[in-house]
Formats: sequence, structure tokens, C-alpha cells
Amino acid sequence: MVVQPKLSKRAKLAIAGAAAALLAAAGIAWLLASPSIDRTKQANAHRSAAQEAAFIRREKHRLEADQRLHRAKASRAGEPRAALVADLQDAITADARARVRAGTFQGPIPRTACQAITFGPLRPNAARGGYQCVAVNADIPKGVEVGGLLGYPFWAIVNYRHGTFAWCKINPKPGEMATQTHEPVVDPPAGCNLHI
Repeated sequence: MVVQPKLSKRAKLAIAGAAAALLAAAGIAWLLASPSIDRTKQANAHRSAAQEAAFIRREKHRLEADQRLHRAKASRAGEPRAALVADLQDAITADARARVRAGTFQGPIPRTACQAITFGPLRPNAARGGYQCVAVNADIPKGVEVGGLLGYPFWAIVNYRHGTFAWCKINPKPGEMATQTHEPVVDPPAGCNLHI
């Protein structure tokens, strides 16, 4: 049987004093470190916010350049509506191919397909009409018929009376299943905006 020696009153007081001193030192260290930790967290938050704001500014500028407005006129005066739309499609195809050469689109771009919109104030009338277009990158086959198109989306407005048209590439909002990003979606210019 082992008998533990009893501590004297003085030894017990010394141990209690040392423990109290350690606790006090730990408390003082925490108090000194706490403002430093808060300052570091605050500095990191400010730096993160500044980086995000800079990213958003860069992306907004990039999207505005990507969606810039283009204008053109009919290849011949007095063209009928179908010929004007064909000229529009040719102009968008040329624009998309230039973007392939610049490295911002992937080719090939064999053609552009445009469809008149069926809603809103830009639904085609005697004066003008709005069109949703795709600079086609590939066809999606469905049996022997074309099942769909893959490509780059454009919006366009054709003025039938003046024989002119304007178009711009659009960057649509990602779908519900798309990855969430901070990238802003910039409205296209008024000259080609189908939602005005």
C-alpha cells in the first residue's frame, strides 16, 4: 500500500497561487490577442470585399464590351422583310466568325438562325420586329431532322421601313441548376434589347 505524503498548508497555498497566476496570465494574453484577432479578421474581410468589387467591375466591363451594339443596313434598297432578315443573319455570322478569329468564340460558325419573337412590344409589325438569333456552332440531330442548335445567342431589332438592323450578343442569366457566381449580368444596349 502506497501512502501519499500530505502537503503542508504552505505548499497548498503556493500551488493555488501558481494556478491563479497562470489563469491570470492566460486571461491577460487572451485580452491582448483578442483585438489583434479582430483587426486581422476585419482586414481580411475588407480585402475580400475589395477583391470581389474589383472582380465585378472587370466582369461588367468585359460583358459590356462583349455585348456592344452593332448596326448595318440592307445590302439593297427596298428589300422585303425576308431578305432583311437574311442580311441580319449574314451580319451576325460575320461578327461571330470575327470573334472566333479573336479567340473569344469557339468555331466553326457555319451560319446564324434567327426567329421573330412572339411577345412584347417588339413583336414584328409593319415597322419593325425583334429577333432571337443563334450563331450556330453545331446542330443537335434528332433522327433525320435537326433537333436543336448549339451556339452563341444574339438579340436583334430590324427596322423594315428604313432597311436597317441592329444586333448584339447577349449573356443570359444562368439557369437554376447552374453554378452560382458573382458574375453580373449586364443588360444589352437599348438598340437591341428585346425586353424594353
